[in-house]
Amino acid sequence: MKQWYYVKDGAQAGPVTDTELQIKVRAGEVPADTLVWCEGMGDWKAINTVTELSAPPTPTTPDAGLPPYNPMAYAPKGISTTSGPVDLSPGSVFNAALEIFKVHWLMLTLTTLVYGVIVSAAVGIPVLGWIACWLVGGFMTVGVWKVILSAVDGRTPEIGDMFKDIGDFKNILMTGLVYLVIGIMSVIGFLFLVVPGMIVQALFGFWALLVVDGRSKDFASLGDSLTIAKPHLVPLLVLLLVSFLILFVGLLCLFIGIYPATALVYTMWAIVYRRLVPPSSTVG
Repeated sequence: MKQWYYVKDGAQAGPVTDTELQIKVRAGEVPADTLVWCEGMGDWKAINTVTELSAPPTPTTPDAGLPPYNPMAYAPKGISTTSGPVDLSPGSVFNAALEIFKVHWLMLTLTTLVYGVIVSAAVGIPVLGWIACWLVGGFMTVGVWKVILSAVDGRTPEIGDMFKDIGDFKNILMTGLVYLVIGIMSVIGFLFLVVPGMIVQALFGFWALLVVDGRSKDFASLGDSLTIAKPHLVPLLVLLLVSFLILFVGLLCLFIGIYPATALVYTMWAIVYRRLVPPSSTVG
Protein backbone atom coordinates (compact mmCIF):
# COMPACT_ATOMS: atom_id res chain seq x y z
CA MET A 1 0.00 0.00 0.00
CA LYS A 2 1.29 3.45 -0.89
CA GLN A 3 2.51 5.87 1.73
CA TRP A 4 1.24 9.43 1.26
CA TYR A 5 2.60 12.75 2.45
CA TYR A 6 0.40 15.84 2.67
CA VAL A 7 0.63 19.55 3.52
CA LYS A 8 -0.68 20.54 6.94
CA ASP A 9 -0.21 23.92 8.65
CA GLY A 10 2.44 24.88 6.14
CA ALA A 11 4.59 21.79 6.70
CA GLN A 12 4.90 18.27 5.36
CA ALA A 13 2.91 15.64 7.28
CA GLY A 14 2.74 11.86 6.97
CA PRO A 15 3.27 9.29 5.81
CA VAL A 16 -0.22 7.79 5.94
CA THR A 17 -1.92 5.05 3.97
CA ASP A 18 -4.59 5.58 1.30
CA THR A 19 -7.34 4.64 3.73
CA GLU A 20 -6.01 6.79 6.56
CA LEU A 21 -5.79 9.82 4.30
CA GLN A 22 -9.30 9.31 2.91
CA ILE A 23 -10.71 9.01 6.43
CA LYS A 24 -8.97 12.27 7.38
CA VAL A 25 -10.62 13.95 4.40
CA ARG A 26 -14.05 12.57 5.31
CA ALA A 27 -13.61 13.67 8.92
CA GLY A 28 -12.78 17.19 7.82
CA GLU A 29 -9.26 17.12 9.21
CA VAL A 30 -7.71 17.42 5.75
CA PRO A 31 -9.38 19.57 3.01
CA ALA A 32 -10.06 17.78 -0.27
CA ASP A 33 -7.81 20.17 -2.18
CA THR A 34 -4.81 19.58 0.11
CA LEU A 35 -1.58 18.85 -1.78
CA VAL A 36 -0.31 15.26 -1.51
CA TRP A 37 2.63 13.26 -2.80
CA CYS A 38 3.81 9.67 -2.81
CA GLU A 39 6.77 7.86 -4.30
CA GLY A 40 6.49 7.73 -8.07
CA MET A 41 4.70 11.05 -8.47
CA GLY A 42 6.49 13.82 -10.32
CA ASP A 43 4.93 16.68 -8.36
CA TRP A 44 2.50 17.39 -5.55
CA LYS A 45 -1.20 17.23 -6.50
CA ALA A 46 -4.51 18.07 -4.83
CA ILE A 47 -6.23 15.07 -3.23
CA ASN A 48 -9.39 15.58 -5.30
CA THR A 49 -7.35 15.25 -8.52
CA VAL A 50 -5.74 11.91 -7.57
CA THR A 51 -7.94 9.09 -8.88
CA GLU A 52 -6.87 6.47 -6.36
CA LEU A 53 -7.74 8.78 -3.47
CA SER A 54 -11.13 9.88 -4.77
CA ALA A 55 -12.76 6.46 -4.29
CA PRO A 56 -14.33 6.03 -0.83
CA PRO A 57 -12.13 4.13 1.64
CA THR A 58 -13.01 0.71 2.91
CA PRO A 59 -13.38 1.27 6.66
CA THR A 60 -12.49 -1.50 9.05
CA THR A 61 -15.40 -0.46 11.27
CA PRO A 62 -18.83 0.97 10.45
CA ASP A 63 -19.12 4.76 10.13
CA ALA A 64 -21.17 4.81 13.31
CA GLY A 65 -18.10 3.59 15.16
CA LEU A 66 -15.98 6.59 14.15
CA PRO A 67 -15.37 9.05 17.03
CA PRO A 68 -16.76 12.55 16.57
CA TYR A 69 -14.30 14.89 14.89
CA ASN A 70 -12.52 17.16 17.33
CA PRO A 71 -10.39 19.73 15.46
CA MET A 72 -8.16 20.43 18.45
CA ALA A 73 -7.24 16.79 18.73
CA TYR A 74 -5.37 17.14 15.44
CA ALA A 75 -3.56 20.39 16.22
CA PRO A 76 0.21 19.84 15.86
CA LYS A 77 1.99 19.22 19.15
CA GLY A 78 3.81 22.22 20.52
CA ILE A 79 1.53 24.74 18.82
CA SER A 80 0.08 27.44 21.00
CA THR A 81 -1.70 30.75 20.67
CA THR A 82 0.05 32.11 23.74
CA SER A 83 3.41 31.18 25.22
CA GLY A 84 3.71 27.44 24.65
CA PRO A 85 6.69 25.91 22.81
CA VAL A 86 6.61 26.34 19.05
CA ASP A 87 9.29 25.92 16.40
CA LEU A 88 10.01 29.38 14.98
CA SER A 89 13.61 28.66 14.08
CA PRO A 90 14.58 30.33 10.78
CA GLY A 91 15.70 27.03 9.24
CA SER A 92 12.44 25.24 9.99
CA VAL A 93 10.27 28.13 8.80
CA PHE A 94 12.35 28.74 5.66
CA ASN A 95 12.38 25.07 4.64
CA ALA A 96 8.61 24.75 5.10
CA ALA A 97 8.05 27.93 3.09
CA LEU A 98 10.39 26.78 0.35
CA GLU A 99 8.48 23.50 -0.09
CA ILE A 100 5.23 25.42 -0.60
CA PHE A 101 6.89 28.02 -2.81
CA LYS A 102 8.28 25.32 -5.10
CA VAL A 103 4.73 24.16 -5.81
CA HIS A 104 3.03 27.56 -6.15
CA TRP A 105 5.94 29.86 -7.05
CA LEU A 106 4.28 31.34 -10.13
CA MET A 107 0.93 32.17 -8.52
CA LEU A 108 2.54 33.54 -5.35
CA THR A 109 5.02 35.65 -7.31
CA LEU A 110 2.25 37.02 -9.54
CA THR A 111 0.28 37.91 -6.41
CA THR A 112 3.09 40.06 -5.04
CA LEU A 113 3.63 41.59 -8.48
CA VAL A 114 -0.04 42.56 -8.78
CA TYR A 115 0.11 44.02 -5.27
CA GLY A 116 3.15 46.13 -6.13
CA VAL A 117 1.73 47.39 -9.42
CA ILE A 118 -1.67 48.36 -7.97
CA VAL A 119 -0.30 50.09 -4.87
CA SER A 120 2.28 51.95 -6.96
CA ALA A 121 -0.46 53.07 -9.35
CA ALA A 122 -2.53 54.33 -6.42
CA VAL A 123 0.36 56.49 -5.21
CA GLY A 124 0.53 58.08 -8.64
CA ILE A 125 -3.05 59.37 -8.58
CA PRO A 126 -2.90 63.20 -8.65
CA VAL A 127 -3.79 64.98 -5.38
CA LEU A 128 -5.43 61.91 -3.83
CA GLY A 129 -2.41 59.64 -4.28
CA TRP A 130 -1.52 59.08 -0.62
CA ILE A 131 -5.15 58.69 0.44
CA ALA A 132 -5.63 56.13 -2.32
CA CYS A 133 -2.39 54.47 -1.25
CA TRP A 134 -3.48 53.67 2.29
CA LEU A 135 -6.98 52.63 1.23
CA VAL A 136 -5.71 50.41 -1.58
CA GLY A 137 -2.69 49.30 0.46
CA GLY A 138 -4.79 47.99 3.31
CA PHE A 139 -7.21 46.20 0.99
CA MET A 140 -4.43 44.68 -1.13
CA THR A 141 -2.42 43.64 1.94
CA VAL A 142 -5.37 41.60 3.17
CA GLY A 143 -5.80 40.27 -0.38
CA VAL A 144 -2.22 39.06 -0.62
CA TRP A 145 -2.52 37.22 2.69
CA LYS A 146 -5.69 35.50 1.46
CA VAL A 147 -3.74 33.96 -1.40
CA ILE A 148 -0.65 33.10 0.66
CA LEU A 149 -2.59 31.56 3.56
CA SER A 150 -4.56 29.39 1.11
CA ALA A 151 -1.28 27.88 -0.10
CA VAL A 152 0.02 27.37 3.45
CA ASP A 153 -3.24 25.67 4.48
CA GLY A 154 -2.91 23.23 1.59
CA ARG A 155 -5.51 24.81 -0.69
CA THR A 156 -4.91 25.92 -4.26
CA PRO A 157 -4.12 29.65 -4.24
CA GLU A 158 -5.99 31.80 -6.75
CA ILE A 159 -5.12 35.39 -7.54
CA GLY A 160 -8.81 36.26 -7.76
CA ASP A 161 -9.05 35.76 -3.99
CA MET A 162 -7.32 39.12 -3.60
CA PHE A 163 -10.38 40.95 -4.88
CA LYS A 164 -13.27 39.02 -3.31
CA ASP A 165 -14.29 41.87 -1.00
CA ILE A 166 -13.77 44.68 -3.49
CA GLY A 167 -17.41 45.81 -3.20
CA ASP A 168 -17.30 46.16 0.59
CA PHE A 169 -16.33 49.83 1.05
CA LYS A 170 -16.60 49.71 4.84
CA ASN A 171 -14.14 46.82 4.90
CA ILE A 172 -11.78 48.69 2.56
CA LEU A 173 -11.98 51.80 4.74
CA MET A 174 -11.30 49.96 8.00
CA THR A 175 -8.43 47.85 6.67
CA GLY A 176 -6.99 51.02 5.14
CA LEU A 177 -7.11 52.78 8.50
CA VAL A 178 -5.40 49.88 10.28
CA TYR A 179 -2.81 49.77 7.49
CA LEU A 180 -2.22 53.51 7.95
CA VAL A 181 -1.80 53.21 11.72
CA ILE A 182 0.68 50.34 11.35
CA GLY A 183 2.57 52.32 8.74
CA ILE A 184 2.84 55.41 10.95
CA MET A 185 3.92 53.34 13.96
CA SER A 186 6.56 51.53 11.90
CA VAL A 187 7.98 54.73 10.39
CA ILE A 188 8.24 56.37 13.81
CA GLY A 189 9.85 53.21 15.17
CA PHE A 190 12.40 52.98 12.36
CA LEU A 191 13.35 56.61 12.91
CA PHE A 192 14.39 55.63 16.43
CA LEU A 193 17.42 53.53 15.46
CA VAL A 194 15.44 50.91 13.49
CA VAL A 195 14.92 48.39 16.31
CA PRO A 196 11.65 49.92 17.60
CA GLY A 197 10.27 49.76 14.06
CA MET A 198 11.16 46.08 13.86
CA ILE A 199 9.44 45.48 17.20
CA VAL A 200 6.29 47.16 15.88
CA GLN A 201 6.36 44.93 12.79
CA ALA A 202 6.92 41.80 14.87
CA LEU A 203 4.17 42.54 17.38
CA PHE A 204 1.46 43.88 15.09
CA GLY A 205 2.31 42.28 11.76
CA PHE A 206 -0.25 39.47 12.11
CA TRP A 207 -3.24 41.85 11.96
CA ALA A 208 -4.07 41.14 8.31
CA LEU A 209 -3.70 37.37 8.73
CA LEU A 210 -6.11 37.50 11.67
CA VAL A 211 -8.62 39.34 9.47
CA VAL A 212 -8.17 36.85 6.62
CA ASP A 213 -8.49 33.92 9.04
CA GLY A 214 -11.75 35.28 10.43
CA ARG A 215 -10.27 35.58 13.95
CA SER A 216 -10.48 39.34 14.26
CA LYS A 217 -11.49 42.52 12.46
CA ASP A 218 -10.69 46.21 12.24
CA PHE A 219 -8.58 47.66 15.07
CA ALA A 220 -9.21 44.65 17.32
CA SER A 221 -6.80 42.78 15.06
CA LEU A 222 -3.93 44.90 16.42
CA GLY A 223 -4.60 43.82 19.99
CA ASP A 224 -5.01 40.20 18.96
CA SER A 225 -1.75 40.33 17.00
CA LEU A 226 0.00 41.66 20.10
CA THR A 227 -1.46 38.80 22.17
CA ILE A 228 -0.13 36.23 19.71
CA ALA A 229 3.29 37.72 19.07
CA LYS A 230 4.42 39.12 22.44
CA PRO A 231 5.49 35.76 23.99
CA HIS A 232 7.61 35.05 20.88
CA LEU A 233 9.14 38.47 20.29
CA VAL A 234 12.80 37.41 20.14
CA PRO A 235 12.41 34.62 17.53
CA LEU A 236 10.09 36.88 15.52
CA LEU A 237 12.76 39.60 15.45
CA VAL A 238 15.29 37.03 14.25
CA LEU A 239 12.89 36.00 11.49
CA LEU A 240 12.48 39.65 10.51
CA LEU A 241 16.24 39.93 10.04
CA VAL A 242 16.21 36.78 7.90
CA SER A 243 13.31 38.24 5.90
CA PHE A 244 15.25 41.46 5.24
CA LEU A 245 18.22 39.39 4.08
CA ILE A 246 16.05 37.41 1.63
CA LEU A 247 14.54 40.62 0.26
CA PHE A 248 18.01 42.13 -0.13
CA VAL A 249 19.17 39.09 -2.12
CA GLY A 250 16.03 39.46 -4.25
CA LEU A 251 16.94 43.07 -5.01
CA LEU A 252 20.42 42.01 -6.08
CA CYS A 253 18.92 39.60 -8.64
CA LEU A 254 18.37 42.27 -11.31
CA PHE A 255 15.72 43.91 -9.09
CA ILE A 256 12.94 41.70 -10.51
CA GLY A 257 13.99 39.07 -7.99
CA ILE A 258 12.26 41.14 -5.33
CA TYR A 259 8.88 39.69 -6.34
CA PRO A 260 9.64 35.98 -5.79
CA ALA A 261 11.67 36.96 -2.72
CA THR A 262 8.68 38.86 -1.34
CA ALA A 263 6.39 35.91 -2.06
CA LEU A 264 8.76 33.59 -0.20
CA VAL A 265 8.92 35.95 2.78
CA TYR A 266 5.12 36.24 2.88
CA THR A 267 4.92 32.44 2.85
CA MET A 268 7.36 32.24 5.74
CA TRP A 269 5.25 34.60 7.84
CA ALA A 270 2.02 32.80 6.98
CA ILE A 271 3.66 29.60 8.24
CA VAL A 272 4.74 31.38 11.42
CA TYR A 273 1.18 32.60 11.92
CA ARG A 274 -0.28 29.14 11.33
CA ARG A 275 2.14 27.58 13.79
CA LEU A 276 1.11 30.12 16.41
CA VAL A 277 -2.60 29.97 15.53
CA PRO A 278 -3.69 26.52 14.33
CA PRO A 279 -6.85 26.41 12.17
CA SER A 280 -9.16 25.36 14.99
CA SER A 281 -7.68 27.22 17.96
CA THR A 282 -8.76 30.42 19.65
CA VAL A 283 -6.76 33.60 20.16
CA GLY A 284 -5.89 34.57 23.71
